[in-house]
Amino acid sequence: MLLEPLSLIETDELIDGLLAGAGLDADLRGRIRASSDGNPLFVEQMLAMLEESPGEVAVPPSIQALLAARLDQLPAGERAALERGAVEGQVFHGGAVAALAPDDLDVPSRLLGLVRKELVRPSVAALPDEEAFRFRHLLIRDAAYDALPKAERAVLHERFADWLALHGSRLVELDEILGYHLEQAAHCRRELADPSPELEGRAANHLGAAGARAVTRQDAHAAASLLGRAADLLPAVRDRAFVLGRLSLAYEMLGRYTEAYAVVQDAIATGDDDAAAFAFFIEVIIRGHGEGHVGVESERAVRARLASLGDETSDLTLAGGYVTLGLVQIWLGRTSDALENATQGLDHARRADDHDFTHKALHVAGMAKMHGPTPWNEVLAHIDTIEALGLPTSGMRANAVAAQGRFEESRLLFDELVRGLMERGARVSALGQAIGRGWFEMLAGELERGLEVLGPAWVELGEIGERGVRSTVGGVYADLLARAGRPDEAERVLDVVGEIGSPGDFLTASQAAGARAMAASARGEHDRAVELAREAVEIADGREYLAQRHDMWMELGEVLLAAGRTAEARDALAHARELAARKGTTAVVDRIDALLATR
Repeated sequence: MLLEPLSLIETDELIDGLLAGAGLDADLRGRIRASSDGNPLFVEQMLAMLEESPGEVAVPPSIQALLAARLDQLPAGERAALERGAVEGQVFHGGAVAALAPDDLDVPSRLLGLVRKELVRPSVAALPDEEAFRFRHLLIRDAAYDALPKAERAVLHERFADWLALHGSRLVELDEILGYHLEQAAHCRRELADPSPELEGRAANHLGAAGARAVTRQDAHAAASLLGRAADLLPAVRDRAFVLGRLSLAYEMLGRYTEAYAVVQDAIATGDDDAAAFAFFIEVIIRGHGEGHVGVESERAVRARLASLGDETSDLTLAGGYVTLGLVQIWLGRTSDALENATQGLDHARRADDHDFTHKALHVAGMAKMHGPTPWNEVLAHIDTIEALGLPTSGMRANAVAAQGRFEESRLLFDELVRGLMERGARVSALGQAIGRGWFEMLAGELERGLEVLGPAWVELGEIGERGVRSTVGGVYADLLARAGRPDEAERVLDVVGEIGSPGDFLTASQAAGARAMAASARGEHDRAVELAREAVEIADGREYLAQRHDMWMELGEVLLAAGRTAEARDALAHARELAARKGTTAVVDRIDALLATR
């Protein structure tokens, strides 16, 4: 809603309403009306100042000058209380004001006076056993804060952080708030040529902790801001390298790969052995997602780095190493090994008391169970465990319920997930959800709905230069294009998939071969289709991805049916059905039963 300035007539109406029948000199009215420029706050505050100080009053030229003039007229105690409230923010607590003005025993009465003068109003307290107040307007808060000298601001921000640390332990965002106030104190000290490394370190610790939690909940915008600010406060030493490692993950979530690579390489170059190893593991994750580097060379590199670590290595770095190793093994299709290493990483993350890598370890374990032989009901139990800890599970639940044929529930989960990820800036993760969503729309018989999700994801991932997720999206997208009778478009997508995919990415290779089989089948090239479908099965059968195996066997059965080779098709579909039943993928079982019922 665009709020236009008040017209001259409307300004007169406001003045008359606020004066409630009292007179006003015509010349003064004209000056107020002209200077306000249609700003109702200006009119309100100017008349309040006239009421408090009747007589000849100069009309300030701007709202900022007017507010400063009005605050200058306040009694010293009320003005000090207002300024100390401004240090906390637009909403502040009486206890904080008292703590920032320890020599003033009349703070409660000062605050009541400010309420009567309509500069602040009562508000809802965020802390127990506290009274809260809100500035009537943000500009009033800014005017009070701007009146404070920088040296005093530095002292007050640090003192408020100390007070809040004692009284705000229940605040979910405590680290973020403490980090902000200590950061402001540190910046004021820097600007006064009196820097405090100790203060900067305290601020960075709180901002870094808040940033790590933002990474966990996939709030990429918040993570990038918090971790970037933490890094700016730290010298190029060990702690900064750990922060930069996490910051690179935030940039990766945002799809800002150039910055992600630059930041993580900075961490590797400037950190000690422990921090540099942590950053190295992060770089493997980023390159796996961003460039599709998922080959055995990545696994060898991670194993070698883990083997080189000494006894003094932190649990956080070990957690990063084992979680990364597990993730690489998932990319290679070895879910049993991945689950084992994720579990080891979880032990180290818990010893490090690191919320983010505890989540990452649980998530990698969940991915191993989701893709591997673990039945879907057990996958859902693992998802329940993660969510009971207040941690996100990305698209695991949406995929699990879709696999069980609960398509409408899955759509709602996918829609809510993608919307939330996009709002938080986790663009790559949001677009990657198209893989599962598109495939299950095919199983539900909703090809167009699947294409509506996959098409934009394919384009947007290309626009940001992402390769790892995009290649898999492309394989599924091409498959649905072929099924929809658009084999030429499918082949064009698959040509790009071949250019950007990694040789070690068996999942994309299998999916792409299956998609080419469907495209050949759509053209009537049945022998070629069967050959490609068998290639897709062979690739999938060499890994532990049970869901991919039953999907590719189902596709082989479908192209055999189209080729008129009914006996072979029945054998392939029966095998696919047995694999799907073992996994509990009832959506595939139902589709196969429907296919067999027509032949």
